[in-house]
Amino acid sequence: MKAHRLDVLVSPTSLAVVVAGKVQDALVERLLANISHSGFAEPKVVIRCSEGATDESEEIGEIATLAFAPDLSVVLADARFEPKLLSALARRGCKSVVLLGQGDCRQDPEVQNAFSAAVTQAARYGRLRIFGPNALGLVLPRLGLNASLALGGATKGSAAFLTRSNAMMSLVLGEAAAQGVGFTVAASLGRMFDIDFAEMLDHLALDAQTRVILLHIDEIPNARRLLSAVRKVTRLKPVVVLHAPLRDTAPGPATSEIDDNAVFDEVCRRVGILRVTTVGEMLVAARTLSGRIELDGDRLAICANDRSITALASDLLQRTNTGRAIGTREGNSCRNLALDAAAAEYGPAVAELSAQAATSGILLIHVPAIGVDAQEVAEAVAKASLSNKPVFAVWFANAAAIEEKFRSSRARILHYAQLEHAVAAFRNLVRQKRSQSALMEMPSAPADPFDQDRDGLKRLLAQAAKGNRCCLTEPEALLLPAAYGLATTRARLAGSPKAAAEAAKLVGFPVDLFAADENGCVIADAAPMRGLRDPDAVETAASWLVAAHAETEGAHLPLSSVVVKAAVAPLPFSPHFRLLAAVDRTFGPALQLRRPEPNTVEEVESIVALPPLTHTLALQTADSLWSPRSGVLPAEAGEFRDELAKALGKVAQVMADFAEIAKVDLSLIRGEGGCLTVQGAFVGIGTAQSRAEARLALPSYPGHLESRRRLRDGSEVL
Repeated sequence: MKAHRLDVLVSPTSLAVVVAGKVQDALVERLLANISHSGFAEPKVVIRCSEGATDESEEIGEIATLAFAPDLSVVLADARFEPKLLSALARRGCKSVVLLGQGDCRQDPEVQNAFSAAVTQAARYGRLRIFGPNALGLVLPRLGLNASLALGGATKGSAAFLTRSNAMMSLVLGEAAAQGVGFTVAASLGRMFDIDFAEMLDHLALDAQTRVILLHIDEIPNARRLLSAVRKVTRLKPVVVLHAPLRDTAPGPATSEIDDNAVFDEVCRRVGILRVTTVGEMLVAARTLSGRIELDGDRLAICANDRSITALASDLLQRTNTGRAIGTREGNSCRNLALDAAAAEYGPAVAELSAQAATSGILLIHVPAIGVDAQEVAEAVAKASLSNKPVFAVWFANAAAIEEKFRSSRARILHYAQLEHAVAAFRNLVRQKRSQSALMEMPSAPADPFDQDRDGLKRLLAQAAKGNRCCLTEPEALLLPAAYGLATTRARLAGSPKAAAEAAKLVGFPVDLFAADENGCVIADAAPMRGLRDPDAVETAASWLVAAHAETEGAHLPLSSVVVKAAVAPLPFSPHFRLLAAVDRTFGPALQLRRPEPNTVEEVESIVALPPLTHTLALQTADSLWSPRSGVLPAEAGEFRDELAKALGKVAQVMADFAEIAKVDLSLIRGEGGCLTVQGAFVGIGTAQSRAEARLALPSYPGHLESRRRLRDGSEVL
């Protein structure tokens, strides 16, 4: 993806401001005031067009007679006037246009068609790039340009902020000014008719002055395009995202049973994004990540001049844990100083904690005390931190002076005015490091994805679709994981008690008997008959199931079939797992591995993964669901983790191989032999809208591009 001619948008050398049509005077005054007060020194001109202007009028003609072809034109006009302006600007040689606005009448088909035609014509004239429409504008502090309708400006800094929400841009600019966060660019992209997030990210990835990119996303129309750009950027610099989807306007049906928030969390982890939940947290992350401080672990030592403050910080660190161990009371080292401790005591305390091998960073908290100079303490800490672990400092007094003193020193110190911000900063660095590790895991497409009969599986799905079936029968569904090499229970579908007895002979005793619905799927609410050891018992049990179903449902819904399965005796206290795959409306296929808590049904532990998966990624997912309550002996843990990871990888490959499959739901248990076995399966069928691989938000690396090379020392590299 190439960001074509975006340099003139974010680094213009000339500017034209065009106001046309019915526009509120307050908006015009705000725009002109922002531009004049921001100090943009390059050539600029203001053109006003009345409501009745036409292409032939003098007012539109004024654009054609401009003394220079502007790099950037800022247009504030009603939607019906914009097509004429775009055509005139394109003919004059303008390179980029920002279309401002706080309202939008483009829902009118006539206006929309005229606008689209004007954009096409402008592109033919001079490849004019369009920012917007309905954008709040563009703020470029390093150029002294505020081409926006925002009520405030931005200071120069090393962060870039992108959003499509005008209100969010105003909010972030206001909060950033309060927290001292500066920007290289802050932009509200509006409706993104031409320039979108992906192109802006491509450009910012190579911008040397931008150290961290902040994104606010409420809609993702093309996930694959956006994530492709993000993966490129996050290899070079951090990306922080604040995502709150517009659920009432998001297209398509909601994802069944898999939480879309959990899916987005996993997407962020896989592409190296740091996700935050508030504007304040996003700005704290900007300050932290722009400092280019890296951690070598996830343990935070705590030093404070009061024991109760140390306990408070330790408890806060524990409570803000996000599910993966970031710090525990047992894992954190603490150093308590007296409230009136002299400045000379802080240096040795910092050095002592930094010398501990397990320490990754130090949280240093200083509470004001009579007779203690806070700035002298800051100087002592700065000297002690020059060659030590990074320090997250919290000073509850003289914050501005302390911030300046730490900034002027060469020590690895990040200063925060609030304890919560310091803890969040450490947590963000840990999460960022882990996301970078997942980013480097790029699954490749297997050369031969099918170990079994591909055509047979395709015929099975086609036959079900031809019969207008929404799913496979239970025995058919079990064939799918079996074809991918997973241990699977043998099963048959029987239409009568006598047929059930015959099916049991083929399956092998002992067997379990389940009531099935009209689709041949097990009825979850119907009690099964287990451990049947002879044909007579099976026939009797099948007759009982038919009678019980008739009594419950009535004669209008007779039981059409039963499922006969080979009985699998689980190991004592062995956990049951549920592996679910479904299609997310934004990011395509997603997986969820669930483990019910002991003696409960409602509460479950779960973790989400996104295909395709490498074995390393699958192991990380399995580890995230691990706990001492899993019922697996330590000697068996490694083998069991590998089996879970294998199941995750195989189901991920199923979703990547078959566009017709909309849902896979597997029930996994550990049998007597210790092997993870698929005990039950459901496979939902949908209409293939595209190739299976095309629906993946994170496409696999083309396997045919891989090759091995032998080095001079005889070793091989991929």
